[in-house]
Amino acid sequence: MKFLRYAQQFSVILTISMLGEILHAVLPLPVPTSIYGMLLMLLALCTHVVRMEWIKDASDFLLKIMPVMFLPSAARFAAFWPQIQALLVPLTVISVGVTLVTFAATGWTAQLMIWMDRKGKGRKSDDCTN
Repeated sequence: MKFLRYAQQFSVILTISMLGEILHAVLPLPVPTSIYGMLLMLLALCTHVVRMEWIKDASDFLLKIMPVMFLPSAARFAAFWPQIQALLVPLTVISVGVTLVTFAATGWTAQLMIWMDRKGKGRKSDDCTN
C-alpha cells in the first residue's frame, strides 16, 4: 500500500512538472522549466488544488536524495577543471559575494515577514500558511 501512495504522490509531482514543461514550450520567456514547475506547484498548494498530504512523502524522499542529484554536475565540473582553474579567483569572489547578498536578503525577508505577522495578528489572513 505504501508503494501505491508513493506512486500517486510522484504522479502529482510529475504532472505539475509536465505542465511546467508545456508552459516553457508555449511561452516565449527565458524562464527555466523548473521555475515554471515550482510556481505551478506553489499556486496549486496555495489554492488547495493540491493538498500537502498528497505530495508530502514523495517530496520528503526527493529532499533526502537531493545531494545525490548533484553528482553528475560535480563530475562534469571536474572534467573542465583546467579551463575553470584560470577563473578560480573571480568565481570565488562572485560566489562569496552572491552568497552574502542571499544571506542578507533572506534575513531581511524573514524579519519583514515576522514584522508583518506581528502587525496583522488581529486579522484573518488569506495566504498560503496553514
